[in-house]
Amino acid sequence: MIIDSHIYLFTPIDSPEGPNKSKQRIRWAQNSYSGHHQPAWRIKDRQVTDSSVIGPKTPKDIEELPDVNFRADHEYGRIVWTIDGED
Repeated sequence: MIIDSHIYLFTPIDSPEGPNKSKQRIRWAQNSYSGHHQPAWRIKDRQVTDSSVIGPKTPKDIEELPDVNFRADHEYGRIVWTIDGED
């Protein structure tokens, strides 16, 4: 018998962990997701889109991330951002 199981025990990206920690965690997550291998999709019609647009102009420079209202959607267990009024 083979059993394959996964469990992830990470603190949510928007958890407060002291002064400015929540904002830093969200910026780190946005930077990481901008280069992730899984596709992003627009919520209204599930059209696949490019997540690299939420990344910095210079690799790994999280001080230069675009403001896309990157956030956790706890109701649906996903990460959401907004570009041109679209989530």
